[in-house]
Amino acid sequence: LFPILATSDSNAAVDNIAEGLHRAGIKVVRVGRAEKSQDRLEAVNLDSLVAAQRKHAKEEANAKLGEGTDAEPDSKRRKTDETNHEDNGENHGEAEGKGAGKSKGKSKGKKGKSEEQEIREIRNGILEDAEVICITTMSSGE
Repeated sequence: LFPILATSDSNAAVDNIAEGLHRAGIKVVRVGRAEKSQDRLEAVNLDSLVAAQRKHAKEEANAKLGEGTDAEPDSKRRKTDETNHEDNGENHGEAEGKGAGKSKGKSKGKKGKSEEQEIREIRNGILEDAEVICITTMSSGE
């Protein structure tokens, strides 16, 4: 029977519901723009939860590869960047044909997922795990 959808007309009322449920130990997710919500609810804000989960997944992947964020010296990082830049620079004249410039922010990760798809999957997982989802009435219809 979960998750339950809790709505109200105002952000303040939804924040109060979310805060009370969070304090009671209920798994609550506050959906909506963070700037419209109280700072104290960052821990249950959907966008904040997604960002934290993505960061954690990246850190885990780096740890598995033995490449922590500070493990690679700056000189090696620069050299890698320069090599990548040189490789990309050699093909400038060839990028005018079919399919040129179509990636537009939809870079694919290791498993071929776009960033948008990864975010969507994380969001869906967080919402499915919630006991209560709090959102304003206007946003709940979207």
